[in-house]
Amino acid sequence: MKYRVVKRINPLNTDEKKFYAAPQYIEELTVMDLAKDISDACTLNVTDVEAVLTSLVRKLPQYLNNGFKIQLGNFGRVKLSFSSKGFET
Repeated sequence: MKYRVVKRINPLNTDEKKFYAAPQYIEELTVMDLAKDISDACTLNVTDVEAVLTSLVRKLPQYLNNGFKIQLGNFGRVKLSFSSKGFET
């Protein structure tokens, strides 16, 4: 992954500036781009691969909202997380 170094101001303390690594992307791929690439590497046609990818993208939020963690093989795990402040009552 290529990156660039950027200088950013701390929003809580505008006198403080630090350097951070920021990802540098080449371009954005669409579901159709992925479907074409996957189709070229197997026996499935582009339409079938696109249908599966579209269904995955459509169903993921439903599973995540219902509290599931989704293991996607070597890619990793997709799960929702959040944080909150503690209160005495």
